[in-house]
Amino acid sequence: MIRIFLSAWLLVLCLALCPARGLAGEAYCQPPLRVGLDEWPPYEYFGQSGKARGLAYEVTVAVLGRMGAKVQQADRLPWSRGLSMLGYGDIDVLVSGVRLKERENLFLYPDEPVAEARWKMFCLFANRENLEFSAPEELAGSTVGTVRGYAYPDEFMLRLHNSAAVDVVNSDETNFRKLVNRRVDYVLSDRLNGLWLVHRLELQGRIVEVGPDIGVRDLYPLFSRKTVSKAFVTCFSEELRRFKDTDEYRALVDRYADGVPTP
Repeated sequence: MIRIFLSAWLLVLCLALCPARGLAGEAYCQPPLRVGLDEWPPYEYFGQSGKARGLAYEVTVAVLGRMGAKVQQADRLPWSRGLSMLGYGDIDVLVSGVRLKERENLFLYPDEPVAEARWKMFCLFANRENLEFSAPEELAGSTVGTVRGYAYPDEFMLRLHNSAAVDVVNSDETNFRKLVNRRVDYVLSDRLNGLWLVHRLELQGRIVEVGPDIGVRDLYPLFSRKTVSKAFVTCFSEELRRFKDTDEYRALVDRYADGVPTP
């Protein structure tokens, strides 16, 4: 309660002193932000040094910095716990998730995404010819590995459940280990995250992409409605659009474009 009152008081004072800044002025009045992120490379993860890294995280922090806002801390949080803490205002920003109607009443989203996830199927290289497909209806008799709580493309998943057996686990890494041990036929994964895991688990040449592109989901940072204002998130959206026209943004995208692990 004290934090919310202090944020509101600082905002009123800042806008009174700096009316020419408009919405951008609010960024300078936002207390240092507490950021949560999960382990989902290359979008968000902690490197070998323990420092927060990843495309979605680094874009988010860069935009906040351009607004004059500071990050107080970045904590590793399982996704479900991060959502809960964000809802209670125990963190201010959660990196990163897709935009869902049921979440919009709970959290604030910017209008502009920081990255996008492209879904693909992966299979064993040795089985690729037998497992090639063009539609989910062709997967009858197969088992597809997925991760609990992930927001996969809705239409594809509906058709997949009507055609194949869907095996649900707690992480992509578990799925890829099951795939290499022939306990599932396919793994449904974000493409870059899948390529990252293939490299990290040293499975190059054993696991490959197969089938068509399945879908694209935009990724956004989620802001707490209890500690961050709508005006601040609007300002974030505007600054993010400007940032995407910079060489710094393009360099970040290029750094993570091939899915190869970055320490």
